[in-house]
Parts: sequence; C-alpha cells; structure tokens
Amino acid sequence: MPSRWLARSVGVSVMVLVGSMLSSCEREVARTERGPRVVPVVVTEVVEKAVPVEVCAVGSTTPHRTVEIVAQVNGQVRGEHFVEGQPVKAGDLLFTIDTRAYESALGAARANLARAESLVKQARAEEARYRTLAEQGLASQQDYDQARAEAEALEAALHADRAAVSGAAVDIGFTRIRAPIDGRTGTLLVRAGSVVRADGSPMVVIRQTKPLDVRFAVPERYLAAIRPRLARGEVVDVMAWPLGDPKHPVRGHVTFMENTVTSATGTIDLKAELPNLDEALWPGQLVDVALRLGVDDKALVVPEAAVQPGQDGDHAYVVVGGAAELRKVRVLRQVAAEFVVEGLAKGEKVVVDGQIRLAPGSRVEIQSPATGGKP
Repeated sequence: MPSRWLARSVGVSVMVLVGSMLSSCEREVARTERGPRVVPVVVTEVVEKAVPVEVCAVGSTTPHRTVEIVAQVNGQVRGEHFVEGQPVKAGDLLFTIDTRAYESALGAARANLARAESLVKQARAEEARYRTLAEQGLASQQDYDQARAEAEALEAALHADRAAVSGAAVDIGFTRIRAPIDGRTGTLLVRAGSVVRADGSPMVVIRQTKPLDVRFAVPERYLAAIRPRLARGEVVDVMAWPLGDPKHPVRGHVTFMENTVTSATGTIDLKAELPNLDEALWPGQLVDVALRLGVDDKALVVPEAAVQPGQDGDHAYVVVGGAAELRKVRVLRQVAAEFVVEGLAKGEKVVVDGQIRLAPGSRVEIQSPATGGKP
C-alpha cells in the first residue's frame, strides 16, 4: 500500500478516536450539569401492629404413638390384609394365622370341661347322700368328710378346665391380629406362608401420624415464661412447618416440659402435640418451630426485604426528603416474612427494592411495586 494512503487511513482513525473521546466527555459534562443520578426504588411504610411474641427453634417430629405388631401365638400366616404404608383404623384386620391347631385344642378343652362338670355333679350328689346318712347315724363323720373333700377337689378341677377353655378361645382370638391404634403401617416384615412365633419379633410397625408430636429445645431464659403457664393449665400455642416453608404452618400446643435443664446446652426440652390432620408433616422430619409466649401490641414491623445485613450490623434505607438515609436497625424477631425491628419510626418509608444501587444521600424516585412505574 502506498505510504500516502496509509497516512490518510491512520489520520482518519485518530480523528474518529478523538471525536469519540470528546463525545464521552460531553456526555459526562451534561450528566454533571443535570445533577446527581436518581435511583428508582420501591418503598413501604413501617407499620405498628400487634405481633405475637414467639421463640423460634428447630425441632423434629415423632409419631404420637408407635406400636410393634407381634404374634401372640405360634403358627403359619395365612394372609395379610393391608398394603405397606396404608393408613389403618383401630380394629382393622392385619394378619390371620392358621387356626386348626388351636380349634383342636379348644375342642379338647371343652370335652374335658364337660367331663369335669359331670363328675362334680355326681360328687355333690354323693356328698349329699353321705350327709343324710351321717345325720341318721348310718354313716360315720369321716365318710361324709371324705365325700365332701372329693367333691371340692373335682370342683377345683372344673375351674381349671373352664380356664383351659377360656385360654384356648383366647388363642384362637390371637390368630386374627388387628390394629390396636389408628395410624399408618410401615414395612411388611412377614408374608403369607411365613411361620411366626410368639417371641416378640415384629410383623409390622404402626406409627400414629394424626396427631403428631414435635420435640424441640428453647433457651433456659424462657423457662420463667413457660413453666408458670403450664402449671396453671394454660394452653401454650406452638406452630411448626417444614424447614424454610412457613406458608402452611401446623398449629398445636405444648404437652410436656422436661424436668431438668440440659446443662451442656443451656436449653429446656419441650414436646408439643400437632393435630396434623392433612399429614402435612411426617415422622422424623426436621421442622421450624415457633413457640408463642404472648402478643406485642405495638411492634414496629417491616418486610424482610427492607433489612440488609452489613459488616457493622443490620441496616435499612429510609427515604427522607427524596433522598436515601442509611439507618442502623436491630431485628428483634421474625414473624413469617416480616421483621420486628428497633431503630425505625412508625410511618417512615423504607426501601424494599433497589437498595443495591443506593448509597447514603442518593436521590431516589419512588416506583410502584406493581408496575415498576411511578406511583
């Protein structure tokens, strides 16, 4: 390429670059002349309202009752009458065990009972005869006493035979195993055809999920607020929900407080009963728990989004005279998606969206949260 064309090309590039720099400088000057940048934000008012005073903790759910179903008699399982995981009611048939051996034993016991009843009848008649003869002097007192003793011995044997009949009938009843409580069945541990023994090995485990219990611990400083209420028989309310999902809490009440403070952690263990009618919670689940101790009638409340963490603590931006003012706040507690705070005043406007672009003293333009436009 001829040198004159190269020089012309370089000159044009330099001119374009210089023109671009001048345009940038002009835009910056224009921005400076217009004043500081205005930041669009969404705000809400600090509200004063009645808020429950709650102690938050993490707990674990446990079945209200757990029953291991075990065989009371030996025999072969003829059938299982439920499906694993199925809810059952108290009295529902779970298993049947072969009854033939027990029906045979019952028949033999009844036969022995009938024989014993006949012998007792005969012995009582013999006793009465000897009593009459003894009164007439035709039999000795010793003969009468012997007849009476034989009748009493046969009556004792009769009672034993009646007990044997009852025991055999009970054994037949044990061949039909029914649910002792309402609950939900677990893993089926024996199947039809299996031989079971009355040795305590479980056939299935039933856990009651309605109601459900939740166990949790709170700092011992709350002992003075909880113990008197329980002693007076007052209801101490509790709410529980899956970790991080407070939208559908399950409500219940405290039913038990441990009789000692755990010295290693400085906490007191509590148990609450939850109706759990829709089985929103499951045994063994970790849950967030809120223990309600009262109501704060004049709590200052802001949305969770209004409070931002910082190196020197929590803070919030308050809009004062069209500018953002950084305010240190103290979060007293959280209730659902709101914070109860100190450091703000009722009716002040706090920023809930747009804080990332703010600095203390920034000019702000309040936007509508619904449309993103001006209110």
